[in-house]
Amino acid sequence: MKHWKLPLAAALAVLGLQACDVSVREEPRTTVTAPTSSLPDSTPMNGQPAATPPAVAGADSTTPPPVAATESTTTPTTSGDNTMASASAPAPAADPALAAASSPDTAAMGAQPGQSPAAVPVPDGIAAPTELSRFLEETERRANAPARSSEAKPEPARRKDKVSALPAVRNPGDPEGARLLAQRSLEIPVAGIARTALSDNYEQSRGSRRHEAIDIMAPMGTPVVAVDDGRIAKLFTSKAGGLTIYQFDPKAQLAYYYAHLQRYADNLREGQDVRRGDLIGYVGVSGNSAANAPHLHFAVFKLGTPPKWWQGEAVNPYPALAVAEPADQVAVR
Repeated sequence: MKHWKLPLAAALAVLGLQACDVSVREEPRTTVTAPTSSLPDSTPMNGQPAATPPAVAGADSTTPPPVAATESTTTPTTSGDNTMASASAPAPAADPALAAASSPDTAAMGAQPGQSPAAVPVPDGIAAPTELSRFLEETERRANAPARSSEAKPEPARRKDKVSALPAVRNPGDPEGARLLAQRSLEIPVAGIARTALSDNYEQSRGSRRHEAIDIMAPMGTPVVAVDDGRIAKLFTSKAGGLTIYQFDPKAQLAYYYAHLQRYADNLREGQDVRRGDLIGYVGVSGNSAANAPHLHFAVFKLGTPPKWWQGEAVNPYPALAVAEPADQVAVR
């Protein structure tokens, strides 16, 4: 009996030693459960551990909902062999220089609530508050000031609509033409001639005809200017008048006739618009004028409908010229 017990005990002892050797050599193992969330590094949402999204039938993987950005950072801590997300660590203090660089332009938006206006930075190119206030005050003052550009220039205090405001003459010529001429603001058509140098010779005879014009005596070559605004209707040379100009007024109701010219102004042409005082020619003795008596023969006549430069009713120009502006300056265009 004892002989078979000894081998059995020896076998059991050997088996026991092997089991102990295996247990000593094997390291303890701890099962770590992989995170089920697909978020990288198990990033917590709003400071809480990420929850596992519900499974969707028929899908191989799950897509987590979008994660809101947080300013906190997490530091993993270990408890035994299990990794867990710790509580959110406080964000580091902001660099004042970086905060100033990334802050919005408060000067463009105005001071923020709770911020003193004096603390609002004023960038280059924007006036300081005091300068801006002065600018606004000046703008308001100018806006309230009476506008000058819209005011009509005062006309010479000489006439408005009545022939009776002009010097009385024995023969004014065509009544309607005289009324129209009285409404025009004229300039004496010869430079440097005063009103007192003019005389009414409208009714004087010139051979077998009546003059129906005014002669303005002046040295040879004295500038002749446009008596009124208007248009050059005709440049014409005749035996009686010599070198002549026919000018219409702005409404083509009146024609102004300049005769006995020495020459025209440079570049003067038919159809040209002129303004009162523009240079149009020079005093001469062309035509049937006496060679020793240079002068401008100036006449006015009322045009018909349609207007024709060679046809009209004569108007005495003296009353209107007697109150006209002297041509002290000549405009060359």
